[in-house]
Amino acid sequence: MTPAAGHRRRFLPSVPPTRALFTALRFLRLRFRLLFLLCFPSGLYLLLHSSDSNSFLSRFLLVLVISSGVVLLLYHVLLFFRVLPLSATFPLLLSSIRAFSSWIRADRRTGLAVKPCDNGDLYEGELRWGKCHGSGVCYYYRSGKYEGEWIDSKCDGHGVETWNKGSRYEGQFKKGLRHGFGVYRNHTGDLYASEWLNGQSHGYGEHTSWLNGQSRYVGEFKWGLKQGIGHCHFSNGDTYAGEFFADKMHSFGVYHFVDDKCYEGSWHKGRREGLGMCSSTNGASHSGR
Repeated sequence: MTPAAGHRRRFLPSVPPTRALFTALRFLRLRFRLLFLLCFPSGLYLLLHSSDSNSFLSRFLLVLVISSGVVLLLYHVLLFFRVLPLSATFPLLLSSIRAFSSWIRADRRTGLAVKPCDNGDLYEGELRWGKCHGSGVCYYYRSGKYEGEWIDSKCDGHGVETWNKGSRYEGQFKKGLRHGFGVYRNHTGDLYASEWLNGQSHGYGEHTSWLNGQSRYVGEFKWGLKQGIGHCHFSNGDTYAGEFFADKMHSFGVYHFVDDKCYEGSWHKGRREGLGMCSSTNGASHSGR
């Protein structure tokens, strides 16, 4: 081992609060057991041979101090002779005490309160053991707010989330994400009324867009994209009913043009491709690839 490795600094391990409490209690239990064994004979003798309670208390405290000194002396003697490794006892005890004390000093309030967050947000509402739990309002730092139900400091249940640019969501949340049924309107006016899963539209729903005119889609979503069976009414008057994949017409579908022409057949990534048939109002039709 090199000299540099021999003088490498030792860092205290990070111990979770529950493990820290268990370690600290086990350490104190062993020490108090030894202390009790040292104090018991002297305390019993003083109890049997002392008639004055004040005299007994003073003598017992003296015996307690002496016994504590003996315990500490024995502990350091064991360390000196390498019976107890230093790395496995004292540093672990210190880290356990520090972790447990920080856990004790943590916020444990319950009831109505105002709680500033580390990221600049501000919460007003119900707390349980220092966590946002119940009904409350969280004002986001320079961006918007959430008003609704909370569980363990996360949006959970029914709530309304608004942003300064005009976007708004009202519906169900789970563990801080949109989950369940909800309605979302962004700052451009697009409207999503659908089922949500882990923060994204997923399931059956409706999307209305006013980009280059009004268009409307009703059907299935998967992870925020139109995917599955759906019906779309475009801003120019055309309609499509069929399958979608990744926001595009894909596989099989029927497309009706505004001039009453119709195409029924295969699609690939938004384009007609494969076997299909075109027809018009005068009865003419054409099929092929």
